[in-house]
Amino acid sequence: MSHFWTIMKLELKLTWLNWVTWLMVLVMLIIGALCASSNRSEPWSTWAHLGDTGFFMSLILAFCTGNQIHRDSVQRLDGIVLSTPVATPVYVCGKYLAGLVSLLLLAGSGLLSALVVDQLPTGTHAFLIFSPLFYAPLGAQPYLIGWVWLVLTPITFGATFVLACMTLTRGQRVIASLAILPIWILPLFLVSSIPQLLDITAAVFFPAYSLAPADTPPSTPINEFLRQHPVLWKNSPPPADLVQQVMHLSLAETPPSPIPALFLWNRLFFLGISLLLLVLTIYSTHVLRRRAV
Repeated sequence: MSHFWTIMKLELKLTWLNWVTWLMVLVMLIIGALCASSNRSEPWSTWAHLGDTGFFMSLILAFCTGNQIHRDSVQRLDGIVLSTPVATPVYVCGKYLAGLVSLLLLAGSGLLSALVVDQLPTGTHAFLIFSPLFYAPLGAQPYLIGWVWLVLTPITFGATFVLACMTLTRGQRVIASLAILPIWILPLFLVSSIPQLLDITAAVFFPAYSLAPADTPPSTPINEFLRQHPVLWKNSPPPADLVQQVMHLSLAETPPSPIPALFLWNRLFFLGISLLLLVLTIYSTHVLRRRAV
């Protein structure tokens, strides 16, 4: 067990000494702040904004990981580490979990910035690329629910998928990128044809938030209220007498109720695939290690 923690701490140190990691912190902070400012401007679209945030965060972070084992090989650190009595599963899992922890910390920085911006005072003016804060804070609950449903599983799957691709292809990041892009992009356009179990983005479950041709918005209390008060669509401060009703109806729809039962199975499916990919990575690393002897 001591070998596991040693490998994990070494990997974490290498990751956080890299300037790219801190650049990603800045990117995640901006994405989280954009999400919160958009929610404070259009609270009825909170779940859509959380979905967009989860999509961009998980895809960007997937591109920033996966080279742990290949980097050791290029820098000839693997020979040093594996020359000690370290079992291959311990080596791979230490590398993988360190990478996953780093990605979750990066995503957590985005969540933190969203929670901070959500608590800022209301304002009627936009700031740089951030929307004006017309409405009251939503509170932490929508963000925590959104991160659990829409961010954690895609990040976990993306980290495992890219690690497996990079290991099997001996560090060919282009191949890993070309393999992962369709998994994220296609569901946004193939809402009506892609099986629900294979959609990592959740666009199939919430088609109103996809990039497919839009149908008539579903008849929900908040949508009916918006149709009755078109003034709310204008990019200007809402009438004071409508603000409380908008917030109440918007929070009631975040997350949309009820969450489809198959959505839970979808998340479990991708977590199960992640576990299988980790096993495949361990096996392929073991084979490479034997050949190197």
